[in-house]
Amino acid sequence: MISAYKIKPWFQQLLKPLLTTLHKIGFTPNAITWLAILLSAVIGVLLWFYPNGALNEYTNVKNTRKA
Repeated sequence: MISAYKIKPWFQQLLKPLLTTLHKIGFTPNAITWLAILLSAVIGVLLWFYPNGALNEYTNVKNTRKA
């Protein structure tokens, strides 16, 4: 079974180039944290209001799953 501890190193390696770039252009660790909180909140609100993928009509993505 996959645990968070097994995928953490892979995920950290995935994010490192992005975080290094943000740091070089002047983002502080606290700013990156607040950006992540804001992005998570926006995604959470979108999922709250569109739980069944109603955004698909705005993004031209067709739902191919059968009910």
